[in-house]
Amino acid sequence: MQAKSIFNKLTEYNPSSLDRGSLILGHIAMLVLVFFSIRYYQERLLLIDASFYTFNILQDESFFIAHHRYINYFNQWLPLLLIKLGVGLKGVMIGYSFSFVLFYYMIFAIVAYLFKNPKVALFMVVTLLLTGRFKHYMAVTETTSTLALSFLFVGWVTRERYLVAMHEWREWLIAFGLILILLIGHPIVFLPLMSFGVFYIAFYGLIKNPYAWLTLGLIILGFVLRYLLIPSVGYETDKLGAFEQSYEIITNIFKQNTYRSMKAYVMRHFKWGYYLYLASLAGLVYLRKYLAAAISLLSLICFLCVIVIIYYEGESINMLESYYLFIGYFWGFTILSVYAYLKIPTWVKLLVVLFVAFMGVRGLFMYGSFFTDRLEYMHSLSEEGASIDQPKVLYPRSKVNSNQVLVSWSVPFTTAIYSALKDKEDTRSVYMYTDSQYESLIKQNSNNAFFGAPFDLDQFTASDLSKKYFKLTDSEYYVIKKESETQE
Repeated sequence: MQAKSIFNKLTEYNPSSLDRGSLILGHIAMLVLVFFSIRYYQERLLLIDASFYTFNILQDESFFIAHHRYINYFNQWLPLLLIKLGVGLKGVMIGYSFSFVLFYYMIFAIVAYLFKNPKVALFMVVTLLLTGRFKHYMAVTETTSTLALSFLFVGWVTRERYLVAMHEWREWLIAFGLILILLIGHPIVFLPLMSFGVFYIAFYGLIKNPYAWLTLGLIILGFVLRYLLIPSVGYETDKLGAFEQSYEIITNIFKQNTYRSMKAYVMRHFKWGYYLYLASLAGLVYLRKYLAAAISLLSLICFLCVIVIIYYEGESINMLESYYLFIGYFWGFTILSVYAYLKIPTWVKLLVVLFVAFMGVRGLFMYGSFFTDRLEYMHSLSEEGASIDQPKVLYPRSKVNSNQVLVSWSVPFTTAIYSALKDKEDTRSVYMYTDSQYESLIKQNSNNAFFGAPFDLDQFTASDLSKKYFKLTDSEYYVIKKESETQE
C-alpha cells in the first residue's frame, strides 16, 4: 500500500468539500482572534511578563528580547513601526496585541495556500483554542508563538507530496530548515513534536520507511541543537534539576499537588477538547490503529509526568499554563488523524470541530471580564495617593487580593501603562512591597525614584521615563501602611 500523508489522506466522501470547509472554519476562527486581540488589547498586554515587555518597548523604542526568545522579533516589529510613525499609546498597544494574531494568520496562510494543506492550517487554530485561556491574555508568551510556528514543519511534512517524494533531498532539507527556525522559540515544543513524529510512523505503518525515521530524526536533532546552541536561562536549569527526584515523584504521582491541580484545571477549562480527544482515541481503535492510539495516549501521559516532575514544588498558573497549552498539541494531531481519515460525512466532521472551537473562543471571552476587572482593581490601589497628588504608591503585598494581582513584580509597569492610557497627565505607578523590602525602599524613596521589577529595581528612574507616553509627576512614593502599623 502506498504511504500517504497522515493529514492529507482524504476519504472517498467528497474530499474537496473537507478542504473548503477547513479553510472557511480556519478563517472564521482567525478573524475571531483578530477581533479578540483588538477588543482585549489592554488585558493581553498588561499581564505579568507582557506588561514588562510592553513597558520596555515603549521606553526604549527598540526590540526587547529576554531569555534568548528571539521569536519575539516576529511580534515586536509592528508596535515599533507604529512608534516610529508617531502613533499614540493606544494605537501602538493595539498594534502590538494584533501582531501576535497576525503572526498566526501568516502561518495559517502559508500552510493552507502555499503548502496546500488546509486541514493542518485549521488544526493549528483549533490547537491554539483547545487548551488556551490564560496564555491568550499574556500575549507575549513565547510558548504560544512557538506552538504556532511549529505548524510550518507539521504542515510541510504532512503534505501529500512529502512521503511520495522523500527521495528528493529538497523535501527533507526544507523540513530540517523549518525545524531550525524553532530554535528561536521555547524548547518545550520539541516534546510534543517528537510524539507527533512517532505517532506519524505508527499511524501509517511506516516502520520500514527510512525517510519517515529521517523526519523523526530531524525533530530529535533540532531538540539537541536547541540545548547546544542556545544558552539555558536560570529557571530552565533549575527545572531540569527536578529530574533528579523523578523516581520519587512519579511513584507518588497521585499524591502530588501539581497532578491534582492539573487534573482539576483541565476538567474545568478544557473539558470539551478532552472529550473530543477521547472520542478520537475511540476512532483510532475503530480504524484498528491500535499502535497509534497507544502511542498517543502513552506519550501524553509521559508529557503530563514531565509537568508534574518539573513543577513538583508548585508554581504560578502563569508558568503551568505554558505547559498546559501543549496538551492541546497532543490532542490536536490525534483528533486530526481521525478527522482526515474517518469515512463519515464532511459536515459531521466540520460541525464537531466548529463546536469545540466555539467552546474555546467562548471560554476566552468569558474570562475577559476578569482581566478587565483586574486592571481596574490595581488602578484603584493608587487612588489614595493620587487624591493628594502623589501618583507613586508603595502598597503592602499582604493587603492586596492576590487572585487579582496574580504576580506582584509586574504591577509597577501594569499600573503605569494603564493609567497613562486613561490619561497621560495622570500617570500612576504602584509598587507592592514585602516586610523585608520595606526599610530598603524607604531609604531609596525620592522624587526621581521609579521602583520596577525586584530583579532590577533601579532599571528606570522617573525622570527618564518616556515623555511621549508617560507623565509621572515628581514626588516621593506615598506609603500605604502595613497591617501591623495600621492596627497600632
